[in-house]
Amino acid sequence: MKSLVDLALSVGLLACHGLAQGTGDEVFAMGVGPVVLANEGPLVPNDYQRPLFSDSGFVIRGNTTAGEEFHIWIFWYRQLGKEEYVVNGDVMQVALLRGNFTEEDQSHMNNVPFMNKGQNLEDYRHPGTMRVFQKENRVTWQFEGISSTAEQGEWTVKGSYSDLDVDLNIRPRGNMFYHAGGFADLSGCENETTSTNYNCDGVAGGIIHVSASGTITANGTALAIDQAQGVHERILMASNVPSRLEVGLGRGSFWLHGWGERFSWFTFTSEQGPYAVGMVNIGNESHVTGGNLNVTIEARDHWLDPETDQVNPTGWHTTAHFENGVLEADVQAFGRVYYYWLRNGGLLIVNQMTANMVMRYSPHGGEPVTDKGGAFMEFMKTFYEQPK
Repeated sequence: MKSLVDLALSVGLLACHGLAQGTGDEVFAMGVGPVVLANEGPLVPNDYQRPLFSDSGFVIRGNTTAGEEFHIWIFWYRQLGKEEYVVNGDVMQVALLRGNFTEEDQSHMNNVPFMNKGQNLEDYRHPGTMRVFQKENRVTWQFEGISSTAEQGEWTVKGSYSDLDVDLNIRPRGNMFYHAGGFADLSGCENETTSTNYNCDGVAGGIIHVSASGTITANGTALAIDQAQGVHERILMASNVPSRLEVGLGRGSFWLHGWGERFSWFTFTSEQGPYAVGMVNIGNESHVTGGNLNVTIEARDHWLDPETDQVNPTGWHTTAHFENGVLEADVQAFGRVYYYWLRNGGLLIVNQMTANMVMRYSPHGGEPVTDKGGAFMEFMKTFYEQPK
């Protein structure tokens, strides 16, 4: 059970004090605050030898000046440890779904092509290919020809990987939700001693909602962003990397994000545990909650994917109860990306979905407020676990 709880911390599976809980034994405090530049850095030496999952990346959902809808996934990973991974490696993954979708198209799922590169074994690079370094007031993650730089509370993502070229400016929207735990709680991971943190131990990290501008060039076609919102993630799991296969059993895990003009929100649920967490950004404030009695994601629509012959959910209703109000949202996906995560002993299937949402936030003692905008769903489940 300990490994499941540890991984729960890393993917948003925290409980909130003062609200109804769906689990009786594990109650964790949740932190909300600004991005700390030092936490964006490597925190462990480049030749760290213990099990490790360290990532940094972005999901951006928006539209272009030419009227196309899109989502883009850009993530850097370092994965070490024979218990969890088939091979150690540095991994760069990019995925893009784009297209012209009519209003009617956006009311249901569509079989549209997408690009994805990075999770196949042949895409893995030797540890050390990816460079993560901090210089003065700047942190850079670099993998071959593509890099992300954090500076003065914002990020730039520039360069090329596979058939994708990006030039993005990314700004925070709200606060960071440290759903995986605070970096100050890590053991032996001080930023000032990164080069000697060979005993770094613990789990920390979280997500922050963002807005984005810039250009994406796919297969030689330049796409200028009209408006776009998204999420930045930074996670570190050092010394103990729990099994993704175990957490992905059953219905798996669901990450759901929505961005309106006035609000943005995030809900997460996982059948194993069960665990759940939620966040809503209102004005300059970020509110969080947890526990499966407080946060739910219910599938409302399904689609038989003609490419995989699998039936997947494509519409959802989500609720999240906070100390100051209740969030309700309906989400409809209209495009998808799929791929796999290969792990030692099995395989997980991952789906990303471009979506829209309508939401209502009902503050306690106040008038409900509605909003609408773009949304993004990622869900992951164990497809096969080899019998032991």
